[in-house]
Amino acid sequence: MLPRIFFLNPDSSLLSAGCGEAHLVRGTGDLPGALVKEGTPPAFRYFGGSRFDGGAEVGQEWADFGGHFFVLPQLELIYTADQATPVQQQEQGDPEWEQRSTGDNKRSNLQNRTFTFAVNVKAGFEDGWSGALARAVQAVQGMRVTYGMERELPAPISMGNGTTYEDWKSSVERALNELGKGGEFKKVVLSRNFFVQFGSDVEPLDLLLKLRAHNGYLFCLQPSSHAAFLGCSPEPLFRISHDVIETMAISGTRPRGSTPETDDALAQELLASEKDKYENGVTTKYIQEQLQAVATEVKTSDIFVMKLQHVQHICRRISARHAQVVGASARGTPIGLLMTLNPTPAVCGESRPMATQFIRQAERFDRGFFGGPVGFVSATVCEFLVAIRSVLCQPRTLHIYAGAGIVPGSDPAAEWEETTLKMRNIKQLVVSPQPLRSLPNINTLWAALVVEELCRCGVTKFVVCPG
Repeated sequence: MLPRIFFLNPDSSLLSAGCGEAHLVRGTGDLPGALVKEGTPPAFRYFGGSRFDGGAEVGQEWADFGGHFFVLPQLELIYTADQATPVQQQEQGDPEWEQRSTGDNKRSNLQNRTFTFAVNVKAGFEDGWSGALARAVQAVQGMRVTYGMERELPAPISMGNGTTYEDWKSSVERALNELGKGGEFKKVVLSRNFFVQFGSDVEPLDLLLKLRAHNGYLFCLQPSSHAAFLGCSPEPLFRISHDVIETMAISGTRPRGSTPETDDALAQELLASEKDKYENGVTTKYIQEQLQAVATEVKTSDIFVMKLQHVQHICRRISARHAQVVGASARGTPIGLLMTLNPTPAVCGESRPMATQFIRQAERFDRGFFGGPVGFVSATVCEFLVAIRSVLCQPRTLHIYAGAGIVPGSDPAAEWEETTLKMRNIKQLVVSPQPLRSLPNINTLWAALVVEELCRCGVTKFVVCPG
C-alpha cells in the first residue's frame, strides 16, 4: 500500500511507520501555511517534506515527489514517549532534545515498548464520512502482516561518480573566486552525486533497516513504487513543542579517528580550525536572526563537537520561546518557520539568494529533497530534520548525495574527501562483499563472520588480538 512513510527521531521518543493516505497534500508551489487545519486532532500527524530549491528545474528522478509532499497515513504503527509505562519512563529518563545526536545509541530500547496501531480517517469532499470509513475498513481487511529475517541487498553491477572531480574542482575554484570579492556572498554549499546500479530491484525498507544502527534521525518517504527518499540525518532543522523552538547549527567536519587518541586529536583540530568555526558561525548567525523575528529569549550554547559513526561536526544548540500563537502570523506557523529557515547556510550558503543562484549554475543534477526539510507537523507539535546523509532509491538505481561548505580557505581536494566521508553511511552498504572462499584460513573466516554479525547489530568498535 502506498505511499509509505517512516520517521524515528534520535532519542526514540517518536516512531511512526505508515502507509496509504487518509489525506494527501501535494503540489509544485509553496507549502500551504495552514497544512494542519484548525480543529485537527493532535494525534493526526502529517509526514513529508519539500524540495531543497523550489525554483530549480525538477529532475525526472524526483517527479513523483512534486514540490512538496505531506501525507496523513491511513494505517499507522506508532510509538510515542507518552505511551511509556512508569518503568519505561524511569528507564528512559527525561532526555533533552539537544542530546539526541550523542554517541549513545538507544535504538534497542524500542524492542520492549508498546506500540499503537492507528487507522486515520478524514472525510472526503465527494463521499464524506461513509466513503472514508469504507476505504479505511477495506485497507485494514487487506492487510497482510509478515515477519522475516533482514534481507541482503542485491549485488551492485556498477557504481561511479555522477559529478567528476574535474567538474567539482572547477566549481569550487569559481566559488572561491566569487567569495574572494567580499560583500554578502560569504559561503556556498556545493554537493555531488554518486550512482549505484543493480541487476535486480532494491526494496527501500531493506536499505532503511541497514541504517538503523546510526545515531540521528531515520526517515523514509515513498510516494510511489518507483522512488523512495531515505536516510539517517544527524541534523535537526527545528522542533516546536510547548511553545519552545529548538534547533542546532551544524557545520565543519572531520573524520572519526581509528583510536580514541587520534579521534580526540581530530576533534581538537576541528575546534582549532578558524575556517570551520567561521563556517559554523555563518549558520549560527543566520538561525539566530530568523528566530528573532518570531520568537523571544533566543539562546545559543557554547561550541561543541558532535561525534557520529564516520564523521564529527562542530555544533551549537539554539533555543527560543515562540512569541506568537500558532496561526497568528504566516512566519509564526510551523510551515512558515520551515520556509523561513530552510535552506540554512549549513546546506545552502550565505546570502541564501546568491548561494542558491550559484548552486543552480554549478550543479548539473537536481538535488530534489536532498538538503530539504523532512519531518511531521500536527496541531500541537512539529519536528523537522535537514535531509542529509540520504539517498534516492529507485528500483535498480541509488542516487547518493553529499555536500561540503565552501568558504575562503577551502581546498577542492579536501572538500571532495569530506563528501566521500559523508557518503560512507550508504556506500558501505552496497560494496561488493569479499567472497568467503577467498579468505586464507578458517580463523580469518570465523573472525569475518563474527565481526560482520556484530556490525549488523550496531557494534562500531573492536579490539582485535592477533594469535
